[in-house]
Amino acid sequence: LVERCVSDLAGAGVQFLSVLTVVESEPDWRETDNYADTRAFYRALGFLPLRELALEGWDERAVILVRPVP
Repeated sequence: LVERCVSDLAGAGVQFLSVLTVVESEPDWRETDNYADTRAFYRALGFLPLRELALEGWDERAVILVRPVP
């Protein structure tokens, strides 16, 4: 699915694809919400951390992960 998005976005001239998740420094606060697995999944797809954020309404800090679109 991600590869299809990258392919479609490349044809539209988009340079980066981004996702947002909880930062690595935040402990996993629920056993069912394993953000370490989420970050590993996106990194395996070529996403790299760009910037950490403190978002209004979020208890945890977030990280933007980006992947270049060739």
